[in-house]
Amino acid sequence: MKVSQQLIDGEWPIEQSVNFDGSAFPNHSQQSATEVFLTALERNGKLKRLRMSNMSLGMKLLPFFQRALVLNQELSSLELCNVKIVEAPLPEDFFTIAGIKELSITRCNIKQDVAMSVGQCIRSGHMKTLSLLNLSLEKECAKELMGAISRGSLSRIELRDVRMNSPTIIARMIQRLSKNQHLETLSLDHCGIDDQHVPALSAMLAFSSTSLKKLSLEMNNLNGDCIRKLRTNGLGRNQMLSSLTLSYNPIGDDGANELSDFLISNTGLKSLAMIECDVWDDGCRDFISKLPQMKGLKQLSVDSVWENHGALLLEAITQNFTLNQLWTTHSAMLIKCDPQWQKIGLLFRLNAAKRRILVETDVPGAAWPIVLEQSKDDASSIFHLLTHQPSVIH
Repeated sequence: MKVSQQLIDGEWPIEQSVNFDGSAFPNHSQQSATEVFLTALERNGKLKRLRMSNMSLGMKLLPFFQRALVLNQELSSLELCNVKIVEAPLPEDFFTIAGIKELSITRCNIKQDVAMSVGQCIRSGHMKTLSLLNLSLEKECAKELMGAISRGSLSRIELRDVRMNSPTIIARMIQRLSKNQHLETLSLDHCGIDDQHVPALSAMLAFSSTSLKKLSLEMNNLNGDCIRKLRTNGLGRNQMLSSLTLSYNPIGDDGANELSDFLISNTGLKSLAMIECDVWDDGCRDFISKLPQMKGLKQLSVDSVWENHGALLLEAITQNFTLNQLWTTHSAMLIKCDPQWQKIGLLFRLNAAKRRILVETDVPGAAWPIVLEQSKDDASSIFHLLTHQPSVIH
């Protein structure tokens, strides 16, 4: 294999991830090809990122795999996609002795041995990022991981399309997440979260109020009433959250209204995504009308129904000095072609260049170099400064 030879010869770029896909080989030669590849990894010893997919690891290959992980002392990121552990259980210290910092497991059958090995690595404090994607978790495996998560120092957890056979297990996992005071980024996408999980979510937001910065709840079943409860009992008590993703939840106009009121009183949230959230014209108009009162929001991702309200949006952005990105289905095209949206785009660029300074009095002279630095490549922004503050340019 060409990649194996490059690894042996030391010609593979160490910053580049190596991907071994077992499906590229016939069944009868897959094991021997895997052995050759793992031997090449051992001899290289400098790899930082590795992805293994579509293969089986049995009694013969597991020792090769573990040696390869251990001998590549700078290896920090490991992705396993559709990898089956067969014939023998995974050693409990498998991931720990390798010092894996980032582990991603996709479409794998997580049995008790794998859960215990992952759990030990989490408890050791080595692992900082855990991603579990498109897989099922049995009760005992979930319990093992929950215990480790509550005691470990993970800073990023991504659970996407993780199927658990009981809503109670999901609620307990969310509760355990709140005990991790190192957690900065959390994704619970497509995990069957609905109104019965809102109390646990609210408690988690409150308990992690000094650490959690990014939360994604995409593709769940949170409605407007859920958002109201989250706002009151969780979001309002979190001091650090700067990014919230709620796309593909049926929050409706009521949920959008709750979020707009929250953004008026909370300047910490900088990014909000609510694409395909059943927010219609009334909800859009209500949210847009409150934009002038929002002092913190910088990025907003929504869907195409918002494009029907360009005039109202332009009026609102004229009075809003922080929002500098609005993503809709066609916003990139509209900002280039539509006169109304071109004006909106100009205001976004000016906001990114600290437009607020133009309308405030007694601005310290030290602040102007920041504005000029961020405006120097934008002719429209320079023109705006010449018009409103010619003395600064001179």
